[in-house]
Amino acid sequence: MYGGMSGVEADLNQTQLPLGAEVRKIFVDTSKPLDSTFEKYGHIFYNMLVQDGHARWVKSRGIKYWEQDGTFRSILPMSTPVYPFEPMLDDLEQVIQQNLEVELDGQIKKARFEIHQKYFTHNGFSMFVDLRSPDIRRVIKGSYVKDDIVQLGIVVRNGIKTGVSLGADFMTYRLVCQNGAIGRGENFGSISIRHVGDQNKMIEAFREGIPVIIQTGQRILDYYEMATAFRFDEAMARKIYKRTHITEKYFPQYFGIDKDQKDPDKQVNLTNEARGLSLWEVFNDITQNLTRSFNTPDTHIDRRGREKAVMHLGFSGFSKQTRQLHQVLTQIIDGRGRPTTTAEVA
Repeated sequence: MYGGMSGVEADLNQTQLPLGAEVRKIFVDTSKPLDSTFEKYGHIFYNMLVQDGHARWVKSRGIKYWEQDGTFRSILPMSTPVYPFEPMLDDLEQVIQQNLEVELDGQIKKARFEIHQKYFTHNGFSMFVDLRSPDIRRVIKGSYVKDDIVQLGIVVRNGIKTGVSLGADFMTYRLVCQNGAIGRGENFGSISIRHVGDQNKMIEAFREGIPVIIQTGQRILDYYEMATAFRFDEAMARKIYKRTHITEKYFPQYFGIDKDQKDPDKQVNLTNEARGLSLWEVFNDITQNLTRSFNTPDTHIDRRGREKAVMHLGFSGFSKQTRQLHQVLTQIIDGRGRPTTTAEVA
């Protein structure tokens, strides 16, 4: 977490430094913290000192020094908001300890939430918290799988100077195969939260925001049911291929992809295997490949007993690609109108 660095004094003799790396000293004004809001978690921010034109040491107006328990974390622009992960987790725990009231199928009900998993990216400076509720599930009517249950959850995100804004998005889990997919969009199961130093306000933001995500995020389950009624075709395949950044290897084999084809409308041709598939089935084939890649261990042991790195999706990539896939799914259905029967041919 937070880069795992311990400053310039960190065991330099055993660290392979890149060519040209040298130790440089910086000066920090420790007489009075710039910000000690999260001091009980060890996080303190200080002003940094620079020399002015008269060789006097003055406070820098542009940057601040961040440490945790005396360990260097980062030098940040003064305007960068920081909501450390430890208080964020405490705030989330406090919110979900009491069952939240959410709107389910038009009724206000109590729902349990649990922290299922935590993921870190960007060298530990971004965190994603996977919240799940056993009370928010629906059987997808018309699915090619009997009793196809999808659970609706939430991913809370927070980044510190990484481009990951503080907020939360809906996430779905298909229980039959544990496929996952994240969705985000205006008025569609997402919230953004303004960084504030007052923890009581953050707790209230989560308490108010999580039910909103569940209420609006349930719309995606309606789209899933509608997707069961659309027969998949090449126009849909081309739209998914062109409008997402999903790597070719994650598409099912029935996507006949020719990257050398200059005409973008001819780059994707479906094979016979795709005949009769529904849009819902193809959506799950793609999310299954993405989920498997995300769940792949970072390393494996080869036949000679050597540890080898495995290239796979991290959480940021998984989130981005499944969000894009959700967007295209809804665009396809909105563009063709709601189906009237499960036998409709798109």
